[in-house]
Amino acid sequence: MAEKKQRSGQMRPSGKNTVIFVLIILLLIVLAVLLALAGQSLQNSYDALRAAQNAPASPAPTSTPTPAPSPSSPPSASATVTPKPEEPIRQIDFVSLLAENEDTVCWLHVPGTSVDYPVVYDSFAATSDHYYLTRGFDKQPDKNGTIYLAPENDPMLTERHIVIYGHNMQDGSMFASLHQFEDAGFFEENRLVYLYTPEGRRTFEIVAAYSTDDRNLHYKANYTDNAYYEAFLETVTVGGQSAGGNGSGVSLTTDDVLLTLSTCVESQKQQRYLVQAVLLEEGVPAGRE
Repeated sequence: MAEKKQRSGQMRPSGKNTVIFVLIILLLIVLAVLLALAGQSLQNSYDALRAAQNAPASPAPTSTPTPAPSPSSPPSASATVTPKPEEPIRQIDFVSLLAENEDTVCWLHVPGTSVDYPVVYDSFAATSDHYYLTRGFDKQPDKNGTIYLAPENDPMLTERHIVIYGHNMQDGSMFASLHQFEDAGFFEENRLVYLYTPEGRRTFEIVAAYSTDDRNLHYKANYTDNAYYEAFLETVTVGGQSAGGNGSGVSLTTDDVLLTLSTCVESQKQQRYLVQAVLLEEGVPAGRE
């Protein structure tokens, strides 16, 4: 009997182990709450930024505005798809945005998705590899990062290929909702992208959306050679026709200015999901304050 009692006592957990277990559970709960609050704080910050930029702009002129000069040839007339009607021109307060972050270059809005964010230029590229991958708009450490322009691009957006990066966050923020373009019906119904700059609004039409290897030439920004740019445009067309991709079939030429929005593909580190759009209209006054 004595031996049975001893074995029974060995099976009984000690009070110390129970306390440690309870403390670990409490610590995990506290960490989960802190992470949730941090995420909500970030969302509230961007919600406040959006609210400040959503004031209606002055009515657009009834006459056709004169497009602002482009660094390359004017937008091609080849993009003829007519998706949902254009949204009213918004009034973006770049004075306030630049006061909060001097790296602000434009405001990006993709109707139909939750992409509605300021875009920054990575002015720290020379000293830090993709600084805004892990920094918020306020430059504080943040796993969500900030929507940012490729370091190879000119902050004045003068190249004929503009590349913008954003994280694919599990909560649907940043560039996560770009994956909605994987659905063919959604792709057909939502085809416009707007870039607001201090000079006005640029309107783009989405021509392709697909996954691709992150080592290809979609990340080149400075296409000064027409032959090389033409080869790049062909990959855009092919990408839109690839398995799982969607494309408009629009014929692209070296006169076109292209915008690439790039984000991650879940569980595929070497893949990127691209939404690519061609410039339709540039320089429409956006009512800058």
